[in-house]
Amino acid sequence: MSLRRVSEDRSRNERMSRNSTGVKEEFAGPRKDIVEVQEKYVSPEEQRRKDKMLMFVFVSMVFVGLGNKVFNKLMTVSSM
Repeated sequence: MSLRRVSEDRSRNERMSRNSTGVKEEFAGPRKDIVEVQEKYVSPEEQRRKDKMLMFVFVSMVFVGLGNKVFNKLMTVSSM
């Protein structure tokens, strides 16, 4: 019997896997204590409002980042 055949015979719960430190540990299977979150219905108007807010925040972040770069260049030029 080949090694592959032996590994196929074991059930999924008996399989071993390596964790992040490389130690083999038993496969725990899917967790039963995590409850799936059902997404609530979002009206089209509310979705548009959220999309506009996201766009506003993104554009504001870009302007603040550009202003920070310009101010940083001005500070290095004026200190010479």
